[in-house]
Amino acid sequence: MKQQILDGIIRQLRQQLNGYQQRIDTLETSAAVDETDTTDLDENSQQDEAATMSSLLQLPQQALEDSISTIETFKTIACSQFAPGALIETDAHFLLIGVSLPTLELNGKKVIGITTKAPVYGALEGKKKGDELHLGKKDYLILSVS
Repeated sequence: MKQQILDGIIRQLRQQLNGYQQRIDTLETSAAVDETDTTDLDENSQQDEAATMSSLLQLPQQALEDSISTIETFKTIACSQFAPGALIETDAHFLLIGVSLPTLELNGKKVIGITTKAPVYGALEGKKKGDELHLGKKDYLILSVS
């Protein structure tokens, strides 16, 4: 099951990555300057803005690429407790430990990435199947850890 969930996460991240790339390509096309064409200040300003936006989008694009790469390495890690590389299933969530994720949903459950630097990490470290997790104002039962 872990392999299928990780593949689903990667598939969704790649879709988001493609969206970023399309937007960056569009902005870079808009920012391209034709040296032989006469331009005015407004056009130059729009080109500068497009170039800036393209640069800003490259940061989250790189973060997605890094997340995909990290998740690929998690495919070979088997875990029986809350630790980096673990996929934890609760009654409402899939928690992927060791990576930051954008909002995702798989099989009707939210997918949450928890990095080792997240404040909640220390409180959850070592949890295993059958234990309860306290996230926010709710408690969740751990159904599986893989």
